[in-house]
Amino acid sequence: MRMFQACRLIGVVCLICHGVFAQTSASTTPDVASILRSSLAAQNGSIPIQDIVLTGTAERIVGPDGETGPAQLKAVSSGSARFDASLSAGIVTELRQVTSSGVSGAWSNGDGHSHLMAGHNMLTDAAWFFPMFVIQRLLSDPKASVTFVGIEGNLGHFQAAESAQTSGSVAESGQLAHWSQIDIYLDSASLLPVRLSFNTHPDDNALLDIPVVVDFSSYETLSGVTMPMHVQRSVNGTLQMDIQLQSASFNTGLSSSAFQF
Repeated sequence: MRMFQACRLIGVVCLICHGVFAQTSASTTPDVASILRSSLAAQNGSIPIQDIVLTGTAERIVGPDGETGPAQLKAVSSGSARFDASLSAGIVTELRQVTSSGVSGAWSNGDGHSHLMAGHNMLTDAAWFFPMFVIQRLLSDPKASVTFVGIEGNLGHFQAAESAQTSGSVAESGQLAHWSQIDIYLDSASLLPVRLSFNTHPDDNALLDIPVVVDFSSYETLSGVTMPMHVQRSVNGTLQMDIQLQSASFNTGLSSSAFQF
């Protein structure tokens, strides 16, 4: 019954979506917030999600070789997120924690050494593997500006960036917008997210852009939540991480300690 209700909801959203994109193709400006709310409804219906714990397997591709192992991914609606994969080389970790005092982050590539994440790499959404939270926060963040770029094939392309909170130079505002920019691609038939793209940068060089693309597929409805079970992350045009999810738990009561290194 829940699966039928979820499919019926997506069907209604599809009708709305077709109308929106039909108008857009007739040179009208779509209501971006309305489309994002419809996308969110297609993913979680009316279920409030505060946190998620995902488990599966991850394959890290390095050159011609790959290594595979169990993975766990966690995120909370307030912005903290964590990715851990136990690979043959060691545990690969990427985490960010959002508290009232600010944002902190760290990463490890499996060699047993942890590294603090540079500030310019903590301005895009940490939950890149769970697009529902990305859209949810864009809708609730007064600093986020989202624009409709256009229709590309069967995808609607939206671009989001953060605006400066305080007055500053044009250069400073431009850098903030650039570092926080994230592009979202929604399927025009279902409004489910198909792709996210953003830039990362070397810790010691904020001016060097390294493109990151995250692709979502194999959507399933689990406990009323429609989510991608296959997530692929490419860096600089090369597939880096291939994640196949097997299970998902929602509203588990994750504490801040889950996002400490």
